[in-house]
Formats: sequence, structure tokens, C-alpha cells
Amino acid sequence: MDQDWRMASRLRVASFTDDSAPAVDSDGYIPAKVVWVPPKLREGPPPIYVRVSGIAGGEIELRLDRGSGFLMVLVVIALGPLSPEPPVPYSDLPVEHAGGLIIDTTDFGDILGVVDMELLLRPHRIRDGIRIDVVGAEMSHVVRCGPLLTIALDDEGVLASMSLGAPVAEHHFQI
Repeated sequence: MDQDWRMASRLRVASFTDDSAPAVDSDGYIPAKVVWVPPKLREGPPPIYVRVSGIAGGEIELRLDRGSGFLMVLVVIALGPLSPEPPVPYSDLPVEHAGGLIIDTTDFGDILGVVDMELLLRPHRIRDGIRIDVVGAEMSHVVRCGPLLTIALDDEGVLASMSLGAPVAEHHFQI
């Protein structure tokens, strides 16, 4: 297993919630934003920010609740170069349904700043939005978080792919 994939194991989904489906949006500044909990001032410790920088381009940020690991916001900041190859279809994989995701934060310890990771990301333009695969990850099942977000995980629950069904402005595909 290469070093980049071992780093991805830190993005393991520990469990799911029955919360309502997230809001998925795109605008002129960012390709996609997925929101389970709207950003607001709240009591308690600050969230954990995880920034995933693509080795060949692209960037994703995740905002996690420090106490529970609940994924509150996922932002695709930049796509990076699009893959010329079509993505492997999700259709042959077992499907689960959930509202939200709880990320395993045990590897993050007491980090108060931003957790930085580098992964080889492979973005794809799909009919109804975007899909981003982690190169080297073997998808074993998918989790549908409402009609606009599908997450693929490996057999250990590690993030392997995500598909966001929101119209994306054309200029985000111009690298």
C-alpha cells in the first residue's frame, strides 16, 4: 500500500446518523458545498478542520464536530485536473442509506489547528455534478446521504469516493 493511501485511513467513517439529508450547493466561487449543520457561533470546543490537498491538484475541506466526529460541512474548494477516464460505476456495490456521517477522529488527538492531508484525488465530471475518487482506494459499498450525495467507502469504512449531484459552474472545470 502506498503512503498516500495510508494517510487516507484517517478519514474513516465510524458510524452513520439518521439526520436529514445535507444541503448540496455550488456557486461561482466553489465547485461544491455540502452542509449538514450550518456554520454558526456555538458553545463548546472549536470544530476540527481537515484539509485534503490533492497531490496532482484539487482541495477539499471537512469541518468535524470535535466531540462526536459528526461531519458538519464538506467543501470542495478546487477540483484539480479532471480524469479523462470514466469513473467506475457505483451500481454494482451494496447500498446503505444515512443522513449524516461520524468520522473517526482518534488519529487527530488534541489538534487545535487544521489537519492537513495529501491524497491523489481523481475528479470526474458526471451528468448531474461531480465525483471525486481517491486513487488506490477499493470501493466496497456506498452510502446515500439523501438524493444529492453518495459516499463510497472501502471495506474498513475509509472514504474512497464521493459523488455530488449539484450543477457546477462551467469555469470550475477549466483548469
